[in-house]
Amino acid sequence: MSLKRRRESSFLLADVEPDIRIRIYGKDEPLMAHHDVLKLFSSIARDLPREANAKPTVWDLSQLVLEGESQPVSAELVQLWLDLLYARVDSSRRVALPTSLDAARPLLLFADAVGTGDALMQEIGSSLCGNQGLTLKVVSAARVVASGAAANPL
Repeated sequence: MSLKRRRESSFLLADVEPDIRIRIYGKDEPLMAHHDVLKLFSSIARDLPREANAKPTVWDLSQLVLEGESQPVSAELVQLWLDLLYARVDSSRRVALPTSLDAARPLLLFADAVGTGDALMQEIGSSLCGNQGLTLKVVSAARVVASGAAANPL
């Protein structure tokens, strides 16, 4: 007699209520996530103080401003990062990474800011490098040096 189990979901936490509420600037409703997923990929999330009474933990990113930016991180950026994490543990999730380094910069800075582990950072880098259409805007150093020299004569 052969017993076949029906797979309802490839994600083992599919029926578990998310226990992290991520507060984002300009968004009334928090993003939701599972601590069990986040702690695998983020040292900051792993070390979040947990509520003792089983209430959801709030991770407040509403004031997190990345280097070179003037506004706090967007919900779209945080959601992209979450999608990357969840794609590693849920085979039904797919993520489209940015196709230029300029567009990927906020994701890489955010991932670094929240202590994303080396394995996932390397995977993001490999994915970007594997993109045949990857572009990088280059500013001529000679132009910068020349303009600086003219402004600051010795």
